Amino acid sequence: MSEEYTQTSFPRKFIPEQAFWKFIASGDFKSRSASQSHIRHPVLRITAKVLSNLLFSKDQTSKVTRGELQMLF
Repeated sequence: MSEEYTQTSFPRKFIPEQAFWKFIASGDFKSRSASQSHIRHPVLRITAKVLSNLLFSKDQTSKVTRGELQMLF
């Protein structure tokens, strides 16, 4: 496999972050306190859980990171 595909990262700045979070969830997006339970729609909540489990290999999936929010977007 080529070296260019072994490392994937997300941009640090995600411009529509707050607007998108307010569209799908309640409150402001803060990466330390953004919880999946704040996401209103059950399908999006389950999708966020699947992303964090399968793609990001997180053990505790209750918090939504900026990368997961970008994937949901």
